[in-house]
Amino acid sequence: MQQNTILQPSDMAKLHAQSGLEQRPWTAQEFAQLCAAENSLLIKQDYGFALGRVIHTEAELLLLIVSQAQRKQGLGKTYLQLFEEAARQRGAKNCFLEVGAENTAARALYQQCGYAEQGLRKAYYRKMNGTREDALVLAKTLA
Repeated sequence: MQQNTILQPSDMAKLHAQSGLEQRPWTAQEFAQLCAAENSLLIKQDYGFALGRVIHTEAELLLLIVSQAQRKQGLGKTYLQLFEEAARQRGAKNCFLEVGAENTAARALYQQCGYAEQGLRKAYYRKMNGTREDALVLAKTLA
């Protein structure tokens, strides 16, 4: 799979909005600001992206998005592995992420890839319908 250099913040915002997640989608401006940060780590591919940051020896995955039309093909796992490898190359020893407690597909992927639950953030995500969803804090050793 070749890296897609055409994916812009507006494309990322569109993919995020169409992801099926129930939280407020991020704007193109929010993606642009995050991608411009010195510690950001972005893996852009043909049908999605993994976006996070690396600070000292810790990586944080903020978003893992795969186009709905391309799901169930292992792309999420591929993007996650590419993100982890790039984080290792920047010196990260551990990776953290938050996932909605009700997002069973993402939780299954992260568990399959070696992430373990480290904590719970009650009512962390605000859904578009006004309800709240807990976030599970997951972590994995990268070294």
